[in-house]
Amino acid sequence: MKSKIIKLLALLAISILAFSCIKCIPGSGSIIYKTRGDYFDLARITMYGDEYIYPYTSNLLKIEGKDTIYVYWCITRLQDNYVFDSCRGSKIGSDIFLSLTWRELYQLEEELNISPLPMEILEKYILDTDPYIEFYQENDCPPFFSPNDSLRLNEIIQNGELNKYFKRLK
Repeated sequence: MKSKIIKLLALLAISILAFSCIKCIPGSGSIIYKTRGDYFDLARITMYGDEYIYPYTSNLLKIEGKDTIYVYWCITRLQDNYVFDSCRGSKIGSDIFLSLTWRELYQLEEELNISPLPMEILEKYILDTDPYIEFYQENDCPPFFSPNDSLRLNEIIQNGELNKYFKRLK
């Protein structure tokens, strides 16, 4: 019995040390933004110099007949045209919205049998290279808010308290 308690305490101590060493990467927290138009359903790519990334559409959604089923979705529409995104952080000025919805992007990948699509194909679908009117990065590390907090986030927006919980970058 005594050896079980010692093992349990040792495991607890190792866990505390391991988790206390986790550091947040700047720019990796949740974001809230407002765009020039209603881009909520549109695909977004992130540029890193001449390189770009976007989530694998096959991980995001499934298409069953006319239905689009989002398997992994962490973007929430908030009041006053704000959007909460807990998928990933972003750098201001690095995001580009396409004129394609995620479903259309997925279908194009399927049609061309290429994933991810090369920039030569994506270029003709670029809608906005400077989409943000407002852009906020969450202050907490690790992130405090999740997509389930939309009521609380709407209350924060309504009370004009975004700057209390998020750092305004634009």
